[in-house]
Amino acid sequence: MKWLDRSGDAAGDIEFFLAEETAENIARGMTPEEARLAAQRKFGNCLRVREEVRSVWVPRWIDDFALDLRYTVRTFWRAKLFTVAVLSMMALSIGINTVVFSLVNSLLLRPLPYPEGERLVVYSDEGKAARFKSGILVADFAAWRERIRSFEFIAGYQHQDSILSTTHQAATVKTLTTAGEFWRIAGVRPALGRLFGEDETTGTVVLSHRVFTQFFSGDPSVVGSQALLAGTPVTITGVLPPDFRVLLPQERGGLELREPDVFQPAGALLRGDRRRLSVVGRLRPDMTAEMALSEVKALQSSLIQEFPDRWFAGVSLMKVQPLRENLASRAAAALTVLQIAGLLVLLIACSNIAGLLLARGLARKREVSIRIAIGAGRGRLMRQYLSEGLSLAIAGGAGGVLVAWFLLWAMHQWGTLVLPRLAEAELDGRVLLFTTVLSLLSALLFSFWPAVGLGNAGSHGALRSHGASESPGSKSVRMGLVSAEFAIAVVLAVGAGLMIRSFGVMNAAVQGFEPRQVLVMRLSLAGAEYKEKARAAAMIGEVEAALRSIPGVVKAGLAERQTYLLQSANSATPHIVDRFDESLVTPEYFAAIGMRLVRGRWIEARDAADAAVINESLARRAFGTEDPIGQPMKQLGRPVRVVGVAADLKYSRMDQDVVPELFRGYAQNIGGRPSLFIAVRVEGDPALVASSARKRLAEIAPMQAIHGVETLEASLSDSIAPRRLNLLLMLGFASVSIAMAAIGIYGVVAYSVTQRTHEIGIRRALGASGWQIAGTVLRCGLSPALAGIAAGSLGAIGLAKSMASLVYGVEPLDMVTFLTVPIVLAAAATAACLLPAARATRIDPMIALRLD
Repeated sequence: MKWLDRSGDAAGDIEFFLAEETAENIARGMTPEEARLAAQRKFGNCLRVREEVRSVWVPRWIDDFALDLRYTVRTFWRAKLFTVAVLSMMALSIGINTVVFSLVNSLLLRPLPYPEGERLVVYSDEGKAARFKSGILVADFAAWRERIRSFEFIAGYQHQDSILSTTHQAATVKTLTTAGEFWRIAGVRPALGRLFGEDETTGTVVLSHRVFTQFFSGDPSVVGSQALLAGTPVTITGVLPPDFRVLLPQERGGLELREPDVFQPAGALLRGDRRRLSVVGRLRPDMTAEMALSEVKALQSSLIQEFPDRWFAGVSLMKVQPLRENLASRAAAALTVLQIAGLLVLLIACSNIAGLLLARGLARKREVSIRIAIGAGRGRLMRQYLSEGLSLAIAGGAGGVLVAWFLLWAMHQWGTLVLPRLAEAELDGRVLLFTTVLSLLSALLFSFWPAVGLGNAGSHGALRSHGASESPGSKSVRMGLVSAEFAIAVVLAVGAGLMIRSFGVMNAAVQGFEPRQVLVMRLSLAGAEYKEKARAAAMIGEVEAALRSIPGVVKAGLAERQTYLLQSANSATPHIVDRFDESLVTPEYFAAIGMRLVRGRWIEARDAADAAVINESLARRAFGTEDPIGQPMKQLGRPVRVVGVAADLKYSRMDQDVVPELFRGYAQNIGGRPSLFIAVRVEGDPALVASSARKRLAEIAPMQAIHGVETLEASLSDSIAPRRLNLLLMLGFASVSIAMAAIGIYGVVAYSVTQRTHEIGIRRALGASGWQIAGTVLRCGLSPALAGIAAGSLGAIGLAKSMASLVYGVEPLDMVTFLTVPIVLAAAATAACLLPAARATRIDPMIALRLD
């Protein structure tokens, strides 16, 4: 008889057997009742058989796990406040770690989107010369292509702003001029048309997909059509695919965070061309960056000897490094510190959750003792509580993914100014695997001590008592967790404090002018007619007059800024140079930007061409302690006469040192390619004047694009966007850690007061005052907190030293920060202990003495 069907339900099979056996017994002459009882006696214990059948087809551990999971869900559902608190801490700590790791993954771990990306290297200059302009001369690049054998492919490139215009519209675009095998290195195929050749002359351009869709409305007929780039006719040969990205270092140190819009060939590489090209190359399979650097150094030395009349013979510290390493170099230190900070926040969360589970376990001590008394093994109990921790970790990890998704979305909306490759940060498989592993490790971490403590629970004492007392070992663990939380909070708070101090120094460095209520914009006059000085001067006058006529405008000034070399005549190292900025300005520019005059006077319209104003840095550099007013000096071989000294200021890059700067009159020294920086001081909100300024300038120069329209304060803020992101993240980590530490110590002290209610009642009955009771409670809470603060202050020294590259103008071991943070943490701990202490003073001795 087939009485067990593997695919059927065991209960149905058992019932089938009983029915068949009962029928046979009835046929033998038994009554139905006797037949049923005889069939059951013959079959045996039905429940036991069902369990044995289930154990055959369903592993026992799966069944036990399902039971534990159902029990865990019911338990947590009854303790909703506890569950919400734990899941909130888990979701927040896992979420911020996931966000930081997604940034680490996109910038440091993910391969470059180029063929053989691990073999791509870039050439860079280090030292003082790099502050002027890195790269090599155009003519040198031709020699590199011919003589250096380390590269399989080599390309030169240069970023610049240009005006792209048609008969109907104009826009400012980021242009990438390329030479050599750029397209082979990039490994891209056009979406439309063709790419220009490696040695193709100027006059052809390739468009990015963004410009193709936004400027040309995605019209395929644009391929082969004519346009004007910087006033020069060009033919559009192709359009790049939408997913193509350019990840190359910018020429002046920094990272090029804005994608190029237009690509054009460099044209003929002629001797005497003063352009400089940055270099990227793909190494041959058997070559290394060190081998390529040796070839580069040897070639550059020979070129300096072959062509001693070159316009810049400066030699700097040369470097050839992998492209991904170069791109990540500025952000790697910050991301490393942030990832460590995120893990520290997770440790605080785990400590807090472990403390909550310990307290909750003590409340369930009677339940545990009963389970032990009726035969539950310690391993079974530990598995139950580990399953509870695992459930919390899974739910918290899922919440962390949601938190990470929201934070990444917000960062993408913020823009790519904060970090290179930010657009590539996403929750991919590697990031989700990291989140899963982190959640599981967290479950083991915060479930270990509660599981051990509960598994060691005895039965007799708890069964005799209706309450649950805390063992000395459990109390020590809880106090140790509080100390660890405050130690970690101190480390994170010191990191945030150093960044706050650094921001204060950067903002204080702009006292040489008044950036508030100033609107700035840029106007590049493209076209052959503006190469004539008279036409350019007339346009400048029209622009100034138009801006002054706008209601609300107080002052309007223009400047054309260029960077040059300042030779170090008395430098101990020959051929090392400094940079200085020269600005050709209109008379109202100084007042429009709010510069502060230190001595002398400003440039006036009646001044001769040699009149100049210098900043304090250039005055110290050129004249030392002497008074520079009225003294002559040479600028690029031309004599200038100092009429005034202005305070040092920074227009951008607030996290870098002030450079020497010289101002001369625009009308007296007008150049042939005006690219104007416009400053407008207004009454009220500068943003309200922006649309009027755009409209007036468009009426004057309809084919010239106005770009970079923003307040001067916003421009300064954008220059430190990466540092601001680091500050916000570290400040967020520190705030969360302090809040969690305060919550943790509050929970410990509040639970201690509950446990000691009977003791406190006796002390009150014996005459102890409320102040004495409160002092005892405060000592109970503040002792582990202060111990953690002391230990954390020592640990913060290591983090502070690792943050040296992330702060500006502040010593890593800043005494103000290291004194302020412990005081703030001690105040937070005291505030967290005050409420339980106040509750302890209100305990009624008569009620407390009745409690067992």
